Amino acid sequence: MLKNIHEFLDFLKKKGKLIEVNEELSTELEIAKKMHEFDGKPILFNKVENYKMKVCANLYCSKEDVAEFLGCKGNEITQKMIKALNTPTKNEMQKTEWKELKSLNEIPFLKHVKEENGKYMSSGFFVAKSIEGKINASFQRGMIFDSNKMVLRILERNLHQIIQESKGKIKVACVIGNTPNTLLGVATSVPFGVFELEIANTLQKLPLTLSPIYKLPVPANAEIILEGEINANELHEEGPFIDITGTLDIIRKQPVFSVEKIWVKENTVFEALLPGGLEHKMLMGTPREPTIFNEVNKVTKCLDVLISPGGCSWLHGIVKIEKQSEEDGKKAIEAAFKGHSSMKHCFVVSEDINIFDEKEIEWSMATRFQADKDLIIMTNQKGSSLDPSADPNTRITTKCGFDLTKPIGKDKDYKKVEF
Repeated sequence: MLKNIHEFLDFLKKKGKLIEVNEELSTELEIAKKMHEFDGKPILFNKVENYKMKVCANLYCSKEDVAEFLGCKGNEITQKMIKALNTPTKNEMQKTEWKELKSLNEIPFLKHVKEENGKYMSSGFFVAKSIEGKINASFQRGMIFDSNKMVLRILERNLHQIIQESKGKIKVACVIGNTPNTLLGVATSVPFGVFELEIANTLQKLPLTLSPIYKLPVPANAEIILEGEINANELHEEGPFIDITGTLDIIRKQPVFSVEKIWVKENTVFEALLPGGLEHKMLMGTPREPTIFNEVNKVTKCLDVLISPGGCSWLHGIVKIEKQSEEDGKKAIEAAFKGHSSMKHCFVVSEDINIFDEKEIEWSMATRFQADKDLIIMTNQKGSSLDPSADPNTRITTKCGFDLTKPIGKDKDYKKVEF
């Protein structure tokens, strides 16, 4: 079992899958350009201009890449995540040795494109504790604008709730350099009070340690811990930044994160994430599949779910069901939107369709779909801030579902002939 990023990099190197760049490159655009050039392929930058740390990227770009780490097959990940989501397990605690850095300027954060107004932390997540003692872990991007400050993009979800209940100020630990079970666990949408790192622990054992100052539970195998305070009463302009759609997000006034302490391991490697790249999409989309599966399975027999790459691995979902009644297709659509509220379009297909083949999905629409009967349109819905066509302030959008299932008892009329 691989335990951390270093072991995974060694594993990839032995298998001949790791691209090593020995040319000295700058954190200003050059590294990101090379990451984009090799998007989908694990890459290690051994020489970073003006920094001692190495930079790794593109480590978990597909289910197959993640499966390499978790020791399973790519098509088994969704079921593993369903199990982890339904049965979180308590993490073991252990002591961890850290050494201290003095400034964020010692960490090779990247500027990805010229439109960005600063360097970004794009792969870190935050651990916070509510007044009631509930622990939450959630991803937030951060734009560095001072030697100890970054501005965070915080959506109105669990961390936002904790901040509001704490009168705008909260002590947190930011975690950078993580294994895929950690990243997938943190990326799941769970009820407030369910600790995401316990989901990660079910995927693969994840020992935790307490952050040195605030005593918050963080992964013991992480590379970097930033301890500090988020202050919603201190705002700074954040953006633009590349969304998962490949388009630029707008500039907003957002809360400031002031870093008090920076902790790193010996020979720390900085984990970068390419905004809008394959790894970004995989880590965002895959954790939504088990939440959709669980909701659909409450109303009909769900067989499989895919958050499709063509829908930016966020806005489109494909659900395979075994119909028990003629209304199951529409029921599945409604349930799927409960499982992933940011989804914009949902396609429900029958059990004979390969949801990983986009041609088969289109064939289902061509042969099994009548818009006046099988199309569900939902107007004035709260959508995703990542959808550039939605209202940028309210996120209001129109959602729709496509029932592409075949009628019960008419297999002969809707089945492809086999030669």
